[in-house]
Formats: sequence, C-alpha cells, structure tokens
Amino acid sequence: MIKCTCDRNVKIHSGLIGLDDEQYKKRLHNLTLEKKGVYKIKSMIWLKAGELFSLAEEPNKTSGIYSLKSAKAEAEKAESEKAEAKTKAEAEEKK
Repeated sequence: MIKCTCDRNVKIHSGLIGLDDEQYKKRLHNLTLEKKGVYKIKSMIWLKAGELFSLAEEPNKTSGIYSLKSAKAEAEKAESEKAEAKTKAEAEEKK
C-alpha cells in the first residue's frame, strides 16, 4: 500500500484503501473489510483535504491525491535546486 494525502476534497469510486479506525467509522457503510486497516470501496467515498490514507496503487497525478513518497521526493528536489542556485550565485559574486 502507498501512503497518500490529498490537496483538496476528493472522491474515490473503487479499489482498496487503507484507513485508520476513525476514518473507517465515518465511511463504514461504503466499505467492506479486506484485512485489518484495508477496505474495499463498494460505493464512492469522499476524503477531505489533508487526510492521510493508503492506496493499493500509485494515484493519478491529476486526481489531487499524492503519494507521500513522491511529495517528499519533489520537496527534496526543490530544496536541492534552491541550494544549487544559491551556491552558483555565491560563486558568481566572488568573481
């Protein structure tokens, strides 16, 4: 399962989803238990912006859902590019 979050309210129509007990209780009429903490979506569910959950497969980039792994990688890449630009600017100043 891939740990994910969403940047806006999103709906998911099918598949497997990992939720904690509180999240499950709010949506139990739309889910069936597969194994502890993992549920099959039997009818559409809503997830609020910022909720943490797991999906069986990598989410579509346009869905508003992001895997925490890819979000972390993007943040690290941006930080690296920022540091590289700063180093380059400092080297230019010394010339």
